[in-house]
Order: sequence, then structure tokens, then C-alpha cells
Amino acid sequence: MVVMFGMVAVQGIRMLGEVDFHNDHNLLVAAISIGLGLGVTVQPDIVQWLPKTVQMFASSGILMASVSAVLLNWLFGLGHKQA
Repeated sequence: MVVMFGMVAVQGIRMLGEVDFHNDHNLLVAAISIGLGLGVTVQPDIVQWLPKTVQMFASSGILMASVSAVLLNWLFGLGHKQA
């Protein structure tokens, strides 16, 4: 289990190493996503006002970080259409 976690972590770091963080949008997406993922992990009471079924998903740091990254990429991509 520890080896699997290590492999996933290293692959994630390798993927982040290829990202152009000179682009402010990429930096903002990464910062907010990591912050939200860590936030619900460290402070699980933050989602206590949500319905129980939503709490089950929102209390997962991995899911929160992934969903926020996808949504923020989509949101920032709306203003930057490439020709």
C-alpha cells in the first residue's frame, strides 16, 4: 500500500513538473485545488453543513482537488479560446 501511494505521488509530481507555472492561470488552478484538497482533509468539519450524501464526496481531499482543478481549468479556458 505504501509503495502504491509513493508511485502515485511521484507520478503526480512528475506531471506537475511539466506544467508551465509562468502562466498565472495554471499557478492559480494548482494553488486553489491543492488548498481545497488539503483544507477538507485537515479540517473535515468545514463541510458539516452539507447534506450527508454530499458530505461523503466533499470530505474526500482527492475528489475535491480533482473536481476543483477540472472546473477551474474549464472556467479559465472560457476566456482563452485558441484560434
